[in-house]
Amino acid sequence: MERRSVQQNLRGQLLNSTSSSSLKARAFAVPMVAGAAMMFGIAYDPATAEAAACTSMTASGTVVVSGACGPQTGTPTGNLSVYYENATVTSSTGNAVANGSSANNIQALFWNFGSPNSIVSSFDTGSGIVLTATGSGLVSVSTHDIDQTYIPGSGPFIYNEITSTITGNLSGIVTSAAAGATTIDIGASDTITGNKSHAISASSTSGSISLTTAAGSLVRGSVVSGTGAGIFAASSASGNISGNIAGNVTGDWAVNLGTSGTGTINMVYSGNVTGTDGAIKQATDQGNNTLSVTAGTVTTTGTVGGNASILLSVGTGTGNITTAAGTLVQATGGSAAIGISAISGTSGA
Repeated sequence: MERRSVQQNLRGQLLNSTSSSSLKARAFAVPMVAGAAMMFGIAYDPATAEAAACTSMTASGTVVVSGACGPQTGTPTGNLSVYYENATVTSSTGNAVANGSSANNIQALFWNFGSPNSIVSSFDTGSGIVLTATGSGLVSVSTHDIDQTYIPGSGPFIYNEITSTITGNLSGIVTSAAAGATTIDIGASDTITGNKSHAISASSTSGSISLTTAAGSLVRGSVVSGTGAGIFAASSASGNISGNIAGNVTGDWAVNLGTSGTGTINMVYSGNVTGTDGAIKQATDQGNNTLSVTAGTVTTTGTVGGNASILLSVGTGTGNITTAAGTLVQATGGSAAIGISAISGTSGA
């Protein structure tokens, strides 16, 4: 309790003080809070952030959710940044966190002072986080939650990544955008789970999709055959997909990405990617398709006749697969199982 009190006191000092030393500390203590808010065109208000409590999504600006909360739902009245700080959000009746469709920018960010965040929906068709933007609205989910602890004699602050979980009985994180960009960034030690479907599902019309998972994270889709990728992303009209997957991913496929039109895919994998019937699938139409394995293992455990461990498909674009020395791409389902397959003349999403 004393540690919590010290942390909250320091938090208030950092957010509200205007002394030169505090301003320097604030530059490090709230980079994601202030920086992300400014990126989304939202004014960061420390006083608002201090009033941490359960809130609905029918707001605008910057709000903080903390403590034990029920479902967080509603349609924002303007651009909205929601910061989850030591929050446990649960729902047994629907999605745990969801916004009504609007053209506003919407983001969910995780920021901690000691306790992990947990977002859980146990409802039959409920997901953990569901964010939707129309028009040019931007969508962002980042679980890079930072624990800032003061340790006397060890400098002002020690920064540690805190374990947080997002779980849906259906999917973990679901995003949908039109022309606006989508950013999904999973921090180290965080776990995203979709019990019946994809752990992460990101779709857009023409907006770009950026996918990042840190080393030490786990993204796990349903292992029920054909129903749940670890990471699923699709752009239906020329949006680009890019990212760096450094964490571990499981599912069926583990990673399944597709674009239509001139959309491109450019992905780097350095974690362990394991699929029950195919590990990584990337498909483009007219755009280029690039897949690089720089570290780790890519494995499909499917039987002979199933999907390859890596499947790269292009229409009229150019495809490229590279694997670095020391990496392993394998199909463990039998001697005739396929490790890498490349196909041209096919469409994407």
